[in-house]
Amino acid sequence: MSKIFLALAIISGGVVLGGYIWSAVVGLRARRADALAAEEAQSGTTSEPDDAATTDVVGTEPFGGDRTEEQMRFSMAGAGREVRRLGWRRAVPALLVATGMLTLLVFGALALLTSLPSKLFGLAALGIAVYISVTELRSFSKAVRD
Repeated sequence: MSKIFLALAIISGGVVLGGYIWSAVVGLRARRADALAAEEAQSGTTSEPDDAATTDVVGTEPFGGDRTEEQMRFSMAGAGREVRRLGWRRAVPALLVATGMLTLLVFGALALLTSLPSKLFGLAALGIAVYISVTELRSFSKAVRD
């Protein structure tokens, strides 16, 4: 039985990794589109010397700059906010990562429970995993509602 839970935990880890990579690719595509749009806007405004002086006032972002507001958040509450803001289809990568982490915790704890000779540590790990899962799912439902 522990081999089944271990295999499910490994699959959950793969889901987490896949969701993280998908989120990174989506973020890079969005940054590339923003950079192209900024470059297009900048090339249209720099036709005259006076416009070149006011480019900084307009607020175009420097190319290759670090954008702190686009940090990847992989909690269930963050995924719920993305679902509310962007819709289900656009929030799938964050949902994959968040739910994959929760299932990894639960299946890992179940694998510990079934494989260890002393069940006390496995029960403690399972209790912690279930507590974390319940609180994260409550924060997800609250974030989607609000």
